[in-house]
Amino acid sequence: MNIPPAEQRLLAYVACADAPVSRNAVVSALWPDSDPVRARGNLRTSLWRIRRIGPVLIGSAGNGMCIDPAVSVDQRQGAHLARRVLAGQERLMPERAQEMRLLDRDVLPYWFEEWVDPYRESYRRLRVRALEEAGHRLLADGRPGDAVALAARAIKAEYLRDSAHWLLIRALMAEGNHSQAVERYRHYAHLLETELGVTPPLSLMEILHGERRR
Repeated sequence: MNIPPAEQRLLAYVACADAPVSRNAVVSALWPDSDPVRARGNLRTSLWRIRRIGPVLIGSAGNGMCIDPAVSVDQRQGAHLARRVLAGQERLMPERAQEMRLLDRDVLPYWFEEWVDPYRESYRRLRVRALEEAGHRLLADGRPGDAVALAARAIKAEYLRDSAHWLLIRALMAEGNHSQAVERYRHYAHLLETELGVTPPLSLMEILHGERRR
C-alpha cells in the first residue's frame, strides 16, 4: 500500500493515541507552524487522500477520529501484551519470536517529530517493565537462561536501567556463570561512571559479593 508522507504522519498520530483525538489536537501536532485555516485544510486533504486509498483506515468517534478497529497496530498489540504480562495473565518466552518482536520495537524509531517522543517513551517504559517482570518469573521458575535473554532485551532498550542489569547479573549467577556475572557488573559500573559519573548502587554490590561468597 503506497501512502504519501503527509498521510503517513496522520495515520501514525491517530494510531499512537489510546483514545479518539480531536481535529484541533491533530492540526496542532502535525502542522504546528501553519496558519490554523491552512492547517485544517491540510487535514481535510489528508483525510480525503486516505479515503481514496481503499480500505477504511481512519474512522469517526464522536467529535474526534480514531484508527478503524479492523486495522492492526503493532504498538497497540505490544502494549496489550505488556499489560497482560504485568498483570500476571501472560507468560513471555524468548522463543516466541512474534511476541519478542513486538516488545523489541520502539514506536516510530526513525521519526524525529516532537509529538512522537511521549508515545515512544511511554511504550518503551511499558515494554521494558514487562520484559523484566517476565524475566523475574522465569528466574523464580528455575529458568535462568531464559531470564538472561529477557534481561538482555531490556538492557538493549534502556542500557542504563539499574533493574535490568540487576536481573541480568542475578540470572547469570543462577546459571552458575559467575565470571560472566562479575564481568557484566564491571561493565555496568563502567557505564555508570562514564555516562553519569556515579558508582553502582550498594545493593547491587551486595548481591554480587553475596553470590561470590557462596
